[in-house]
Amino acid sequence: MAFAVNTPRLNQVGGRENNQSSRIQAGLADGSLNPDQATQLQGEQAQLSAEAESMKAQHGGHLTPEDQATLNQHLNALSSGIWDARHPGGAEDPNAAGDGTTQVITTDDDDDDD
Repeated sequence: MAFAVNTPRLNQVGGRENNQSSRIQAGLADGSLNPDQATQLQGEQAQLSAEAESMKAQHGGHLTPEDQATLNQHLNALSSGIWDARHPGGAEDPNAAGDGTTQVITTDDDDDDD
């Protein structure tokens, strides 16, 4: 996701998307993902990017705290999907919070900044 405006919420979500994109590419490179799996995950990421762009457009180029939370929930699901696809033997995701979710640090700055 390429954001023209740099704000903490946009940077946080965009950074996670970039990281997950790198994880998908790494999976292709090391053989832990086959091309079909990578295509599926990239498609899910593209849908998420479109959702983020739509949210941004609705709020004058910014993400609200609610938008950020929604996107992070979707990013958590995609992150788990990437992990599961790359570790089919059932290895536990070290970033999991222990309750089936992934830990995420969010930034809750002034609403006026975003």
